[in-house]
Amino acid sequence: MAHSEIHTYNYEDWVSRLLVNQLSEFAMRSQLNVIQALLRDGKQEPYVMLPPSAVKE
Repeated sequence: MAHSEIHTYNYEDWVSRLLVNQLSEFAMRSQLNVIQALLRDGKQEPYVMLPPSAVKE
């Protein structure tokens, strides 16, 4: 899947939620590596691929 296909509002929300409590640069970089692995393996949250109107908070 192309990067542009997943770089959506829901993608931004998901990444923000995963990074919100990372206080140090090391912790943030580590979490970004986790996010990279999840995306690479297709294990991101299902809502990441939905249009914003389809997601209920």
